Amino acid sequence: MLYTKMENGEGDIAMNVERFSKLGTESLHRGQVQQALEAFKNAYQIAQGLGNHGYMQRACAFNLGALLISLGRFNDGLYYLNLATPNEGCRDGRSNGDLFFNYGLAYEGLKNFPESRRYFEKALAEYISVSNVKMEADTTKHLGQLCVSSCLFSEAEAWMKKLIQAYESLGNKENCYQAEAERANLLLKMGRVEEAEEIADDCMKGAKLLTTPVTGNVLNELGLVYTQMGKYDKALESSQCALSILNSLDSDGNLIAVLYQNMGALYNYMGRYQEAVEYHRLAIQKHAELKNRKSQGHCFVNLGYAYSQLKDLNKAGESFLHAVQAAKDCGKKHVALLKKGVGS
Repeated sequence: MLYTKMENGEGDIAMNVERFSKLGTESLHRGQVQQALEAFKNAYQIAQGLGNHGYMQRACAFNLGALLISLGRFNDGLYYLNLATPNEGCRDGRSNGDLFFNYGLAYEGLKNFPESRRYFEKALAEYISVSNVKMEADTTKHLGQLCVSSCLFSEAEAWMKKLIQAYESLGNKENCYQAEAERANLLLKMGRVEEAEEIADDCMKGAKLLTTPVTGNVLNELGLVYTQMGKYDKALESSQCALSILNSLDSDGNLIAVLYQNMGALYNYMGRYQEAVEYHRLAIQKHAELKNRKSQGHCFVNLGYAYSQLKDLNKAGESFLHAVQAAKDCGKKHVALLKKGVGS
């Protein structure tokens, strides 16, 4: 009978653990992070009364650790992930992929890139073993970013190729185009200009056919890639397509403001100063609506440069005065913007 009472007691504990765990998950889905944190803490504390039922205790530790990591509390998160880790060679469920992935996130947040990479590679192997292509893609993306941060560009490019393949397997065209744009930019940094242009061309051709915020951003990024190559006509085509897509979707105003700013700078590069003036003014107006005073100041500098090239010195002077005032509004260090990148 004593054994039966212990079973019943543990059953009640297990039910409470599940109740708080479910509450935590539901709170997360509603965006109630603090409530989720409290629920997961309660679940973890209650689970300590389960004696040898290690799996449930580890699951509670994992939930708590993963949430803490997402909140930027990386060391606290690692403490609970360590408690969530099963014995060497063992798995809780089908895979330890999520456990290793969160270790990777924690060490990435702590800027310990070697450890982060080690755990992301372990997570990737786990996800491959259970054919979890979505998480393969997410993990591969992190590995590519880590290599870029460590200036390991050749390895980063290899990861990006794998990422594109994963997105193709998922049928996720817009993320595929995003990865292709990033790969083109990376190849340009590596001095592989012809390859970069070829990938950018293919990417632009496909991205133009999809009207989504992601492809609008991709086309904006491609415009910058082409500008760095000196391929201004292609940069203009890509940027115009981006603007058309984003305006049709009533997209994020910040991205549209940046696009206006980039197009104004592009027309400056091309020597088409009257058209540059139009986009500098649009960018200034949009940044004003968004209260982006620093960016507005940069646009006034570019506008002043365009007017100076049109020999309209009065408007050029007026624009530079506005730039000075914007710099002062942002603090003394921003006055230096007048010494940088005129016409950029």
